[in-house]
Amino acid sequence: MNKFVLFLNSFIDFFRSHVLIKASLKYIGASVAFSILIILILSPKFLISSTLIENTDTADTQKLDGAGGLLQALTAGGGNTFFEKYKTTLESNSVAKKMWDDGWGKRIFSPGSDNPTNEIPKPQPITKILSSMLLGYELGEYYTYIDLKQFIKNNVGLSKIGRSAKITATIQSSDKEFAIEFLDAIIYKADSEAKINEIALTESRIAYLKEGLANSKNATVTNGLSNLLNSAYFSLVTLKSDQPYFVVIVDKANSSETPISPNIYIILFANLVTFLSLSAFISYFSANKEQIW
Repeated sequence: MNKFVLFLNSFIDFFRSHVLIKASLKYIGASVAFSILIILILSPKFLISSTLIENTDTADTQKLDGAGGLLQALTAGGGNTFFEKYKTTLESNSVAKKMWDDGWGKRIFSPGSDNPTNEIPKPQPITKILSSMLLGYELGEYYTYIDLKQFIKNNVGLSKIGRSAKITATIQSSDKEFAIEFLDAIIYKADSEAKINEIALTESRIAYLKEGLANSKNATVTNGLSNLLNSAYFSLVTLKSDQPYFVVIVDKANSSETPISPNIYIILFANLVTFLSLSAFISYFSANKEQIW
């Protein structure tokens, strides 16, 4: 207890001697000026989000009984299969390529320019240039859909909590209108591309089920395969509709009213603490420099 009291008294003495002094006012003013400069330099970023629901109803519509139900359970994926397929597709080369062909690469990497879509100059940092020279590989001269894929992975977020069906898609941008349009576009594009992959998989499954059905000599297995085939045909019809398959869009992309960054209060507080710490260090060093040296 005595040690704590001594420490507290020492701290109060230090605070009075090196923080609550006139010199600190200059550092407080400098911290405010520096904070304002940072705030003016940084562009405000807004949070754009869209609420989706994992469309598990589609997967559960054709639940089967008996042998068909057993085979269906053995071939079905886990509870998060739809979300995982959708997220993986959203970050895939195929989606990036189609978004690129729709002109999003130019809007992101060269807005307002007259450069053709496939001839957008790609500036390279000096570190990459030096690395390529030393290791003997070539850097890309132009942006490609691979760069757009990386942009999507770095900026578009899909989050899902536990076994909840709710999915939140987000992106941060200083250009609200662009980000809203981009997020809506990629949500639809990812679902469309995932449907193409699922259609190919379902058609392949139908072909194998037909073959198995033709070769089956067991009544129970035949009945199970027949039910699975009917279920696959139902899925195929649903997949070929114009409606989203993997997700249900509850709320289209919308923006937060106020920017989420920069946080003015955090910047002011952090700089205030930093400058006051610097002021206290200089004051302490000046008062005790003979003892320190």
